[in-house]
Amino acid sequence: MSDPQALLVPVEVAAMAATDKLTNASADPFYRWVPKFYKRERPANPEPEPFVTTPLTGEQARGVYLHWRLPDALLRGRLDLASDRIPATGPAFPTIPNRWLVLRHFRPADPAAPLPPAGGWLVHSDYLDASHGTVPYLHEGRATKLGTSIDLAGTAWTEPVNAPFLTAAGPGLPDFPVFQSYNADVLSFHDPLGEHVTADGTISYLVAGWHSAADQDPLSAEQIRELLEFRGEYGHHGTDRARFEAALAALGWQRPAGSPLVHRSLYVGTVLGLAWRVDGLPDSDLPTDPKGALTVAVGNSAADARSALREGAAAEDRLLLEAFDHGVLDELDDALTDHGRDIMNDAAHRTWFAPSPAGFTWQIVDRPGSQSPPPPPTEATAELAWLTSLNARQQSFDDGIRKLAGLRERLYDLWWWTYNRKKPTEEIKTFLAEAAVQLDPAQDGLAKETEAQQERCYGIDGKGGLRAAIPWGNTPAELQARIDAYRRDNKLSTGKPLAAHREVKRVPVAPYQRPTDPVVLISGKGARMAAPRSGPLPCHLAGQLLKAVALEGSTPVTPTKVPAAPAHLSSVTALLTWAPVTALLTHFAVLEEAARLIWPTGSPDHRPRGPLRLLKHDGKALTITDHDGTAGVWPEFTDLWRQPWQPLYLLWAVHCYPLPYRTGSGSGAATHWTFDGRVHRWNGTSPRPYQTVKGRSRLSALPGFAVRARAEEYIGRYVTDSALAQRIRDQAGSDHNRDQISQSLDGLNAWLAQRKPSHHFDPLSGTSGPLLTTEPVIANPETAATLHHFDPVRSAQVVIEELTLVDQFGRVCKAVNETTAAQIRPRRATSVQPDPDPADPSRPLVADRAVAGWEYRYVQLPPRLHQPARTCLEWLRHTDDNQPVPVGAQPVDPGHSPVCGWLVPNPREQSLLVYGADGAGLGELHVAGPATAERVDWLPLPGSPWLTRDRITADPDVFTLAHPHLGGLLRWLLKPQPKTPAEGPPAFRDLLAVIDLALHTIAPPDQHTGPHWTLLAGRPLALVRARVRIDLAAPPLYDATWKRLPLGPRDDDGNVLRAARWPVRLGDAHRAGDGLVGYFTTDPAKANSRATPYHRLFTGHRPPHPESSFPLPIDAAADLRVLAAHADDSAAPPAADAAAAWATLLIDPWASVHAHSGILPAVATRLPEPFVRGPMATLSPALRTGPVLAGVLPGTPVPGDRGPSVALPTSAAWQGSWSWAERTPAGVPGPWSSLPLADTNSGAHPPSAAPVARTGFLTLTPEQQRRNTT
Repeated sequence: MSDPQALLVPVEVAAMAATDKLTNASADPFYRWVPKFYKRERPANPEPEPFVTTPLTGEQARGVYLHWRLPDALLRGRLDLASDRIPATGPAFPTIPNRWLVLRHFRPADPAAPLPPAGGWLVHSDYLDASHGTVPYLHEGRATKLGTSIDLAGTAWTEPVNAPFLTAAGPGLPDFPVFQSYNADVLSFHDPLGEHVTADGTISYLVAGWHSAADQDPLSAEQIRELLEFRGEYGHHGTDRARFEAALAALGWQRPAGSPLVHRSLYVGTVLGLAWRVDGLPDSDLPTDPKGALTVAVGNSAADARSALREGAAAEDRLLLEAFDHGVLDELDDALTDHGRDIMNDAAHRTWFAPSPAGFTWQIVDRPGSQSPPPPPTEATAELAWLTSLNARQQSFDDGIRKLAGLRERLYDLWWWTYNRKKPTEEIKTFLAEAAVQLDPAQDGLAKETEAQQERCYGIDGKGGLRAAIPWGNTPAELQARIDAYRRDNKLSTGKPLAAHREVKRVPVAPYQRPTDPVVLISGKGARMAAPRSGPLPCHLAGQLLKAVALEGSTPVTPTKVPAAPAHLSSVTALLTWAPVTALLTHFAVLEEAARLIWPTGSPDHRPRGPLRLLKHDGKALTITDHDGTAGVWPEFTDLWRQPWQPLYLLWAVHCYPLPYRTGSGSGAATHWTFDGRVHRWNGTSPRPYQTVKGRSRLSALPGFAVRARAEEYIGRYVTDSALAQRIRDQAGSDHNRDQISQSLDGLNAWLAQRKPSHHFDPLSGTSGPLLTTEPVIANPETAATLHHFDPVRSAQVVIEELTLVDQFGRVCKAVNETTAAQIRPRRATSVQPDPDPADPSRPLVADRAVAGWEYRYVQLPPRLHQPARTCLEWLRHTDDNQPVPVGAQPVDPGHSPVCGWLVPNPREQSLLVYGADGAGLGELHVAGPATAERVDWLPLPGSPWLTRDRITADPDVFTLAHPHLGGLLRWLLKPQPKTPAEGPPAFRDLLAVIDLALHTIAPPDQHTGPHWTLLAGRPLALVRARVRIDLAAPPLYDATWKRLPLGPRDDDGNVLRAARWPVRLGDAHRAGDGLVGYFTTDPAKANSRATPYHRLFTGHRPPHPESSFPLPIDAAADLRVLAAHADDSAAPPAADAAAAWATLLIDPWASVHAHSGILPAVATRLPEPFVRGPMATLSPALRTGPVLAGVLPGTPVPGDRGPSVALPTSAAWQGSWSWAERTPAGVPGPWSSLPLADTNSGAHPPSAAPVARTGFLTLTPEQQRRNTT
């Protein structure tokens, strides 16, 4: 073993001392279980139901259970997206070490007792044998058993010849490498102690693992090549050393500086100073009194549940901390009236959903740095047509693959229950007969339809179909290459290619959203998990192994009294010629000695905690300098032993009371929830009886991790003082934030939807096998039989009955059990607290009031759609209610703009300037006439063809045809003989008051309106056309009965979603960045109509004492109501009158408009900037002026002279050009004349012509500011 070369990779080893008292007299049982595998064709869940356990009691359970955690690099799978299809086997994982040497040193507590020999075992991790293996395993579709161990005291090791196959994925169970019961004799080992450990004493362990095949080692040339090629880096490194360094960086391993190249790794871990007391109960962090030690909080997310822990904090402090948790501290500045609570609630609400991709859209933009002028109109029109065609193709593909996914989901449900049903009843027999037809691609049914849809999307060979008609790629480089090819192959209608300075970009559209399960957070001592490593893992070489140790001031000692090695240890070490075995054994003895120096008594109680290198004995630290003065290096994971307790699972049981959103149908339908503009409130009607739901969730340290990540984000953005930054980091990393674990109640939403987790079994059987893909959940007719009622809307109340924490060894802490359930008060976030009873607001509405005083136990889950959906607030072409304006659209045609017109308040004249969609002036509305005969009158603006009031009112259809929707509003305001309180001058003055109030509060973050508007008149407002809808990613979710499964969704299936209209509230008056002034919408009495009357303006800026009934508050009566609908990819867009709602909005053009539905995240939509900048450049303030004395100065023959001009003084401070416009006298062609203003100053000038008293308009054309864009 001279000069062995290997990189020593540290592994963390945990050791549970299973004493007689722990296994036989524990107050809480162990929850340990093993999987049960069947043939792969039978898709049964291999894991038992929650709360089912395999007992760990008796003499056989006694001993020490070791479990070692693999380095993170071996836990990461690789999925090569460069291939057309994801492999059926899923991500590829690297093989893991399949040989582990375990050595035990036991030192009796009695110093006079003889030192027993060392125990030694070889763990053969990839051993397969159905009779003699240790843990159940599934290998190549065959149920068998995996792993074994060889006692080196009596058996020599002989290396078998077999191809390594073992990875961290194991048999396909995600928790295979971390739950000890799953990986016994694979990544863990049970030392029964046996004849050599019969008394109290101290035990230490050395664990060392390796790959039996050198070419499977991560540092081998073959594995380095595979790793770097996967990352696309292999060709970037020209030498072996460069590739070695790159591989280490990718693995997250840090080698010693200046070390040589090595191609073998040895994984080394230790357990130091385990205090073995046969009748003892070792001290650990497992809470002995969970009721007093742990706090349970519930919310819609981890951050939401964290907010419940701050019940005693001041309201402002709570708000700021919640905003910090959600990363929206900056946005609170946008609040107007509620200190930012609405903004905070919106941010929190977004985190209660998981996004689901909805596809892509394409845009054409200038390349960065381009200075090319805008394209001419002909080319711009051709470009728009080219882009519209590409987006239509993309939409067809996106719709097609969503339909294919829905068909596969249904097919998978049928396949699952065909192979996994219980004893057939007559109903199940009927299902099996119908499912057989649906699963056969040769018959007309679901499988045949799925096959046809797959061919439609991808072609027969996977290289055709709808996908072939668009640029696509699995990598950025592949996508760009196909974009370039598409540009070459598809010319504009002009015959020219797309201009080189124009870039085609693919961007994702707004995703669908699916509700997440509620989250339980547990806080307190005993609720801590290991934080993920933030830096590379330090590794070592043989020369850095420890050779001696001492306390400060003492002579270094190399232990010589060590237990005798196992008789057949050499049969293992003889194979490890590349490993520093001798030096490693010395290193282990030195670490064992170090533990004794720090804690010489070996007592299991009150021992110091932490790494040995940081601990002291009698004030003295350890030194590891060798006799010759050279120093070793402390390895990672060398803490003094402590009985482990790190929670891994949360077992939960709740009583669930479904609270239907809607019951009945037709005239007998009843809705049991009321929307208040943000959330739905339960009315207290029609609760259904509870059922018990159980689940098992994998815990995470997300709360503490998220706080630390937020702290780093905040420091990076705002903090320059290093001391302050450190204080923030210290606070974020405090015990309060670290002692928090959380997890969602996985499966609760699925249960309410009559679904259950599918465990991702690969469908390898049946004629439909090639068409299937694994699905995360499956329909569950067994749940459907117990629920009796199907509701596609999740709404319920739950009561927590049991919460049990289980660690990696199966140790248990019952945070809530059948005894303490009624005593523990879970902290509930505001979002999950039951609504107050209208009859007695001090008492919440709960599903079961039979037990008084238990209201504090109820957690409310307000309505959510069980399937992916999204709220869409879409701008429409103002000339066509069926044509949405796509994201990134360019204003090639004025008719494509969503802007119907522009309104500009003129406070000086108490009037309203009206402009067309393109920014051309139309007229000015103002109140005229005596007080007894007031009316709203019309004055034309310069250049307007609409010269009189009668031209608009006498033949209103002509004006409305020219100016859709704007004409409807003007017709209402200009009614010749107002007859209702919502008409005439009172309504007009109320409109001006609404606009004035709105402009005092609306403050867009990006305000580009020129200052001249604010000084001369008011900010321009846009009148825009919009549509609101709720878009389902798939047809409405169907119930999971045996009868319905083969049929799937149908129009006549009685689904609530086909009739329920969801309220959507527009605007947010609490938010300065919300630009909605008000809106007009369809008459609720006229169902299925998009015609918009303009006699009611719904606004959040209603004056306190309006003169008329024209402005109405935005409340439940004003909410838009839409169906949650799905559009088949072969049908028209979901714009049917019965599904969507149309509205005409008056908005600040630079601000977003918010839409809240409660069942989905709020959306904020802003006008596409090109449709704002163009008209805003055309809009010109027109000030009624006169009569004034002003003469016309003649022009001169000097080149560049502007010709005749009007002599009026103007301010030199204005950036732009003034002109004068007036009506032409009779007999003069054209209705308007316009002259520029002459350059004048304060000097005396004899008039060249007599001044004339003039009445007209002063207009200002601002200078255009050049805008650089990227």
